[in-house]
Amino acid sequence: PAPAPAPAPAPAPAPAPAPAPAPAPAPPYYQPPAPQPKKVPEPSTTAALGLLGLGVFGLQKKNKKNLS
Repeated sequence: PAPAPAPAPAPAPAPAPAPAPAPAPAPPYYQPPAPQPKKVPEPSTTAALGLLGLGVFGLQKKNKKNLS
């Protein structure tokens, strides 16, 4: 008996196609602007304004005493 011929090699499978990239998320319809930082006066400024007010109030009271 003659030897059997070698089987032909199987064809290589076709490469799988690359997956499609995921679509980018849609931007929101409206995006409010970022809040601005609030300006807070320094404590010394508040204290100075308070002392000024007390001084003006004291002078008015003193002037009323002198007039009567």
